[in-house]
This record gives sequence, C-alpha cells and structure tokens, in this order.
Amino acid sequence: MDTIIKDGFYQISNAEYHADPALSKSGLSDISHTPKKFKVNRQIEHKSSPVFDLGTAAHAAILEPDKYWEMVAVPPPDLLAKNGALSTKVAKEWKAEQEDKGKVVIKQDFQNKVEAMAENVLERPEHSEAKALLTGGHAELSGFWEETEFGAPFMLKIRPDYLPGGNLVVDLKTDIDASPEAFARKAFNLKYHWSAWLTCRGLEHLTGERHDQYFFVVVEKEIPFDVAVYEVPMYAFELARRQIRPLLERYSRCLEADDWPGYENKRILLDFPAWALKDLDD
Repeated sequence: MDTIIKDGFYQISNAEYHADPALSKSGLSDISHTPKKFKVNRQIEHKSSPVFDLGTAAHAAILEPDKYWEMVAVPPPDLLAKNGALSTKVAKEWKAEQEDKGKVVIKQDFQNKVEAMAENVLERPEHSEAKALLTGGHAELSGFWEETEFGAPFMLKIRPDYLPGGNLVVDLKTDIDASPEAFARKAFNLKYHWSAWLTCRGLEHLTGERHDQYFFVVVEKEIPFDVAVYEVPMYAFELARRQIRPLLERYSRCLEADDWPGYENKRILLDFPAWALKDLDD
C-alpha cells in the first residue's frame, strides 16, 4: 500500500497497517531499548508463528465474525500428513494460495479453540460485560496522524481493536492466564499501558473528543477459556505519558538527523533495581 501521509481513519487490513512506516507502540518499545534496535527491526521481515496466528484468528472470530472466513483458512483433513503437518507439495501449494489471499492458516485444533473462545466472549451470559463492550461499535479501524509537539513532525498510527462508542476503547487479548495478578504483571512488562495512552491520544487528535476509558477483554486460550475484563487506571495513563514523551522526542531527533544510535560506547556501572537490594537493609 502507499504510505499514509495525512490524518484520518482507514479500513485497511492488518498487513497493510503494519506495512505503513508510521510509528506505533511496538516501534516505541524498540526505541526504549535503542534507536538502533528500532531501525534494524524495520528492515527485517517478521514471520508469523502458530501462537500469533491463534490470536489473530481469535480476534477475527470475536471482533469481525461476519468476515471470519475471509481472514482465516483451515486445511482440509486430506491435505494433512499422518503427523498433522502440511508437508506434501499439494498441501504447501494450498497453504501458499491461502496466504497470498491474506488469510491466516490454522489447524483444526486451533480452530476448535477459537470457536470456544468466541463462544465464551460473545454468547455466555456469565460474560455479558465483555459482550457489551464488544457490541454495536467499530472493529479494527486504523488511525494515522501527524505529531508536531515533539520536534520535527512525524506520523503516528494506532489500530484500536474495538470502539464501542463514547469515550470507550476496548483491547482484546488472548492469554494463558487471565487472572488479575498474572495479567497485571504481563500488562506492565509488555507495556500495555503504552498502547492505552497512545491510542487515546490518537483518538482525541482524530475525533476532537477525549477518550479516557480503556478496557482489556482477556480470554484464556486453554480450557475453560474463561474471560476477564479490566479497566486501565488513570495512574497508568500518567505513567505511560511520562515514559513515552521522551521517546517521541528522541524519535523525532533520530528521524530528522537519520542517526540511530545503539548503546553508549563506554563502561557502565551495573545498578541493580531497588527490590533486589532488600537483603542489604538488614
């Protein structure tokens, strides 16, 4: 696709979204390591994985069920070898044809999981809170806008999973453990609060309306495929803002100078985090 160079929402595929060079949350995560990591990762073709494909299929089944079979393909049993692999020439050609159509190919056991996850989120009365957040809105819109606040202007992009209306944003996650303790740990470690802040900032820029209620609908990808709903607290938005703004300023400088440094070329004294030093307090 052509690079998007103007503000607005677009109904484009996930592949087209990722192909556009505008900066996203994943790019910011790379910059938080080093600009060099960001630059190198942009030059590498990233291949999919079965775990990623399961998540993609679950998103399609839950967020866009009417389009599911336009985005996902399951190999017929007669194409599978005895070990379940798509190893014959005919099977590989079939898989290549499906991928050329932009489809994710998953095996039947993953399809069974996707169906169970979608049923739990959308059809079970005990998960009515999740269903309510994923009903009557817009799924998988891609937003692009030009940022001018951090130095030289540059494009940013977001792809909120679901916009149910008002100031609400919904982020669908699949996970092994959706418990409050486990998901809170993962959300912090993978910087999910960054996604929340960046998405809400972009939505406010594009719509002129403040968005400040961000929810995670988390569905487990193993039996019993349980579902939990979490709201992002306001302190997490403030934490993200403080962490991201310096990175946006650094990105602007790197982009303008076309200079993408790695780690500093000097000896650095190793500094353990405070929690690791508790035994020294005795």
